[in-house]
Amino acid sequence: MSSKKPELHDLIHRLERRGSIRSDYSGRTLLATYNGENFPPDSAFREIDCHDISRKGFAFYCFVKPMFSYVIVKLRGTESDIFVSARVVRFQQLNVGKFIVGCQFLQRLKVDAFERLEAASLALTRK
Repeated sequence: MSSKKPELHDLIHRLERRGSIRSDYSGRTLLATYNGENFPPDSAFREIDCHDISRKGFAFYCFVKPMFSYVIVKLRGTESDIFVSARVVRFQQLNVGKFIVGCQFLQRLKVDAFERLEAASLALTRK
């Protein structure tokens, strides 16, 4: 019976630390680094392998040490895909050349709003 206590304690500790239950989210999606202001061009998005997801964040695999603080990820929605900004909160090297990166969701982004801002910026620079 004592062998069950550490397992239960570890599980409870992990759930409390994460703040929400994570679900497997294996598969590929698109991700780009983000400066917090300008929506990245299509060419900035790269395919990544996801690890898991929760209401508060997600984790993905990266083949270089993450030197960025913010990302935009494209997630599959039930009606359409959505873009969400996220902050890198941790990363851990799994083996040589492979990291797992944990991110906290910040906000859902409305891509059309960025497109209008970019169009307005282009119109101003042409005048």
